[in-house]
Amino acid sequence: MVLRLFVVRTVKVRLFFYFGLTLEIEETQLKEVIELFKEKGLEDPFILQLEKWEELSQEDLQELTNHFNWVVYKARQKRKCNQLTPE
Repeated sequence: MVLRLFVVRTVKVRLFFYFGLTLEIEETQLKEVIELFKEKGLEDPFILQLEKWEELSQEDLQELTNHFNWVVYKARQKRKCNQLTPE
C-alpha cells in the first residue's frame, strides 16, 4: 500500500490511499493534532511516521479507526463517570 502526504497550495493536506480514498484535512487541524501529541509527551507522534503507515492495508487502517473510536468512547465514559462522582 502506498500512503503519501502532499501539501496542496490551498493549504490543505491530502492523504492518497491506493484504494482511491482521498481524505482532506485542513492544515491547521493537522498541526493542532500534532501539538496535542506533543502536549501529552509524545514528541515523535506515530502520525508522522510515514514508513509505518506505508505498511498498513485498508483493513489495518479500518481496524485502527475502530480502535481509536473505541478509545474515544471509553475516555468519554470515564469523564462522564468522573463528573457524576462527588469529590
